[in-house]
Amino acid sequence: MEERVRKLKVGVVGCGLIAKLSHIPAIRRVPEVDLTFVVDSKLEWAKETARRFLISNFSDNYADLFGNVDLVIVATPNSLHSEISCALLENGIHVLCEKPMEVSFDKCKKMIDSQQKSKKILMIGHNRRFASNAKLLNEFINEGYFGEIKELKLVLGHKHTSWPSQSKFGFNKILSGGGVLIDQGIHLIDLLIWLSKKGYKVKGAEGKDILKTGMEDYAKVKVEFENGGIGIIETSRIKELNNICEIKGERGWGKFHIDNISFLEIFSEDIKSCKKTRNSILIKTAINNTHFDQFKHFLECIYEKKSPLVDGGKAAQGIKMIEECYKVMRLTG
Repeated sequence: MEERVRKLKVGVVGCGLIAKLSHIPAIRRVPEVDLTFVVDSKLEWAKETARRFLISNFSDNYADLFGNVDLVIVATPNSLHSEISCALLENGIHVLCEKPMEVSFDKCKKMIDSQQKSKKILMIGHNRRFASNAKLLNEFINEGYFGEIKELKLVLGHKHTSWPSQSKFGFNKILSGGGVLIDQGIHLIDLLIWLSKKGYKVKGAEGKDILKTGMEDYAKVKVEFENGGIGIIETSRIKELNNICEIKGERGWGKFHIDNISFLEIFSEDIKSCKKTRNSILIKTAINNTHFDQFKHFLECIYEKKSPLVDGGKAAQGIKMIEECYKVMRLTG
């Protein structure tokens, strides 16, 4: 276990909205660390962030972090994740990299290789796995309450205007790697892989380029699991959807709201009250801060030298599915 006598020094690369609204507030809640450095390619953004959060150091060059921090959160445009994360790892710095891991499976493999050589922690920020209702559903699945999983449907849709991105990189294909599927949809793909626990084949993917950017603003994907079950992913950045995750098995089902983490609804033939009344159970779940819990888990992995919940290998599987989807996607207007 790593020494906890001194506080670990933390840096953040990328001073956009996700850093300022989620990551920096999460870091500040943890007394075991000091946030000492922020970096952004736009120096004025780094300077403003340092001023706003009373951070002592700022720069426009991530190399200035080498030798000055112990761990870094990478929250830059997607296509920069590999370059920055690999450099940090190779200079002895633990990395928590925002989702998606990268824009290609090959670039993900470079990150995994750098992690293995450095022996430092590489964690990918799929924070939805830390939602209390998602964690509880996963426990019910692991304990076999639903039997063999036959159907998994995940939906997430929000208007892009509800997230006032500073850089707008999500609409630049070179920086983002794609449209809504690699942006919002990667959350759903990660949950699908995690909850299904099965191999899959992409059976179809459709996309709609509503905003005329040459990328999908709406996407729907169908996969077939190795047991013959079906997985459906639907995501949009032009309209609000019901944002429900629903899983159906041979002996029961479960569902939760992806944004409202305060409940989980289940039915199982293995639960006496369900079997007797044929009614489902609504379980109240804790309203937790997923970015805070994710960061605490990251620190725990550093201290205990253990593999994180979402390591490079697991996250890369999501990017592999993304690539398979884009290969077969029919993009319409």
